[in-house]
Amino acid sequence: GHACMVPRGQACARRMLCSTMTDHAWTPPAELASAASTMLRAISTSPDSQQAMTWTDEQWNDLAIMVFRAQVEHIPAYRAWCDHELRSRHQQVADITDWTAIPALPIGAFKRTRVAAHPAAADERVWESSGTTASTRSRHALPSTELYDASLRAGSRMALCGGAATSPRRVIQLAPAGTALPSSSLSHMFDAIRTELADDGGAWADANSQVDCTGAWSALSHAAADGVPVLLLATSFALVQLLEATADAAPLTLPA
Repeated sequence: GHACMVPRGQACARRMLCSTMTDHAWTPPAELASAASTMLRAISTSPDSQQAMTWTDEQWNDLAIMVFRAQVEHIPAYRAWCDHELRSRHQQVADITDWTAIPALPIGAFKRTRVAAHPAAADERVWESSGTTASTRSRHALPSTELYDASLRAGSRMALCGGAATSPRRVIQLAPAGTALPSSSLSHMFDAIRTELADDGGAWADANSQVDCTGAWSALSHAAADGVPVLLLATSFALVQLLEATADAAPLTLPA
């Protein structure tokens, strides 16, 4: 598979640009700082994300091309890939004027090399893949989570809260909390949704992703008794654990 360096939509924008934000130990090049600031401004000035939804194709294209050119210039691994990819097309960076023609970086690159503009000394966070499908984990280094978090909150608020500050749902998490697994972007994302945007129903898995099925089922039972809708944040592996452990339990009826 391929991971486009300039995908469309806020959910992917946090991965696309978060390695361009400033950190006290590193000052990003002007092109990267401008691209990150533009995206952050677009997200932050529209808490319900409606502005992002109503961008014209031309506005989106201009932003994507700006980000693409900044990343090609300052991220060595991406530059090397684009040189290879564009050479096969008989093109150069300057020839790319439409976002659909931007070269997609193979996801395997994050397993084989560092994909970042900043030096390792400026890492604030390094996300790692779970390693469930391969022994070699991918790594994504960030000098700041500011843009990642802004995009996460804006997109989640739009999807879950309808523009309101919080959702009436109770969020129950079948994944480790971020404090237990700080290298997991999934835990980081789940934590933000559970603790900031909804009624916190707890995180019911340890650092090895083993689910506390008794605790989780109790949390679901309390939600059913309280008559509140539930958002269950989980991986398929976690759901298998819960369903197998509660196969003989009385079924629960949760509000829609």
